[in-house]
Order: sequence, then structure tokens, then C-alpha cells
Amino acid sequence: MLNKITTYLIVGSLGTGKTSLIQQLLKQKPVDEQWAVLINEFGKIGVDKALLGEQAVTITEIAGGCVCCTGGAPFQVGLTRLLKQAKPDVLFIELSGLGHPLQVQKQLQAEPWNTVLTLHPLLQVVDAKQLLADFQPYNSTGLLLVNKSEDITKQQQQAINKQFPQCNLYWTTQGYLPLSYLPKQPLVELLAPQKIYSIAGDNGQKEQLAEGIVCHMQEQREEWSIGWQFQPHYCFDKLKLDNWLKQYQWLRAKLVVHTNHGWLSVNAVAEDTAPWKATEWRKDSRIELIFTSKQTGQLLIDSLLTTIS
Repeated sequence: MLNKITTYLIVGSLGTGKTSLIQQLLKQKPVDEQWAVLINEFGKIGVDKALLGEQAVTITEIAGGCVCCTGGAPFQVGLTRLLKQAKPDVLFIELSGLGHPLQVQKQLQAEPWNTVLTLHPLLQVVDAKQLLADFQPYNSTGLLLVNKSEDITKQQQQAINKQFPQCNLYWTTQGYLPLSYLPKQPLVELLAPQKIYSIAGDNGQKEQLAEGIVCHMQEQREEWSIGWQFQPHYCFDKLKLDNWLKQYQWLRAKLVVHTNHGWLSVNAVAEDTAPWKATEWRKDSRIELIFTSKQTGQLLIDSLLTTIS
């Protein structure tokens, strides 16, 4: 009986290098493991299987649309046949660049697949130049593979690494990823609720001031920063949050928050009125402000809490 098959969803926009990643992984397959690959292509012809060529793995292709937009029947049938045929130890599922990964992920976490598959965090492939624009990884992304990075400068790479401190990034070209870098922790463990504490003061000492809220302040020679994390059930009033931001002379403001207008993000510099944008992030709300000089932390904390609806 098939159960607990190590499973990875490979996601990313069209042309980011998902198929290249699979090609590189297949070259590293241990001889004593059985692997299988399920590919979902948007087009009717189905070319990716041919691109992968003859491999010592079983490959099934579902062409003609996103598997999550077709009632799930082709996906269910294709996956069932693949598992019965291959009896794999490891399964890779490459989703169409026009697909909806979170819907497929939710489907695989439900019966009957939750006992057959051990779903791991998403492998999200992104073109390095996408990270220079507005981009948010999925909440359940375990590894962000930054592909086509040969034209990115060292300064740009450092800036991007700072922009996504919560992500495990791997910079590469041609979709190469060492097998050892695949996420080992199952998705259910990654998304398990954690007890969150409040961190108050520049010394970083912990004390439980409010359940589900983290605050951290940091002082350096030329900058002072304050940041918060809120568990996802906290909901901010967008108008109040806008007005709160306008009260302070910050150097940089970055927010990914749950609001009364949905989950939104903003990335602004020096009082720039950057637009709010929808985001896929759902794990928690995060706010960070950077100033050129030290501020009264408690005042910022108290005023921010008034924006919670």
C-alpha cells in the first residue's frame, strides 16, 4: 500500500525555469530510489515530457489547462495512475505557470491524498529580475530558487537577500539545485502554530507582553529600526494604518498585513506614497520601519495597536 510518499510541488511563473529544475534534479537521482514526475502544462500539446527526455523515472503529463481549474478530475486520475505505475519514493509535481498552487496544495492535504503523500514546502522558482520588482513568495514556500541570476549584480543580490529575510533563497542559473537543498521538513510541521512572544527593547530580552505579537527594536550607528509580527487573526484597519504611517518620518517602510481590505503589502522609501498591493502571504502580518535616528519605541507600539480593527 502506498503511503507517506515524499512530495514536492514545483511552482513559478511561465518561463522561470521549472522544467530546467526538474532536469537538474533528475541528474542527481540516487540509484536506489524510485522517482516519479507529474507535469501540468497549460497548452494542449504537452512538450515538457519530451523536453525531459528518456529518464530512469516515470513521467506523466496533464496538458490543456491548470489542474485546479478543471474540476480536479484529470489531476486525480493522472496522479492515481502515476502512483500505481511508478510506486515512487519521491514525487515531483510541476504546476503550470498559469496555475493556482495553493488550491492544488490544499487538495493534496485533504483525503485521500493526506495519507498517501507527505507534502513538503513549495519549491518556488523565480526569475531573478522578478525580485527587483514587486514580488511576494507564498506562505508555504520552503525554498525560493532564484534562477537566471547571472545578470544580477552583487549589490542587487545583497538587497534582495535583505528584502526576503524569512525566505530560504538559492541563487542559480539553468535551474541547478543540489539535491541536499530540497526542504526536509514536511509542510504540516512548517505551518504548525507556534507560541509567539513580544520582544521589547534594544537588548532583545523576551517577555510575554501580548499573545501573538512580536516587537523587535534594533539600533545601529546610522539607523534605528522597529519591527512587528502579528499572528494572522489580527486584522488592521487600512485607513487607520495609512494615517499611522503618515505620522512618522521614517526612512523605509515595509508591510505585509491582514487588513479589512484583505491581505496587502507595501514597500515604500522616505515617505513615498507607494500603492498597496494584494499579496499571497498568509502566515502572519509583518511591519518594519527604519529611521535615521532612535525613536520612542513604546509610542510607536501603542499607536500601532490602535490601528487594529
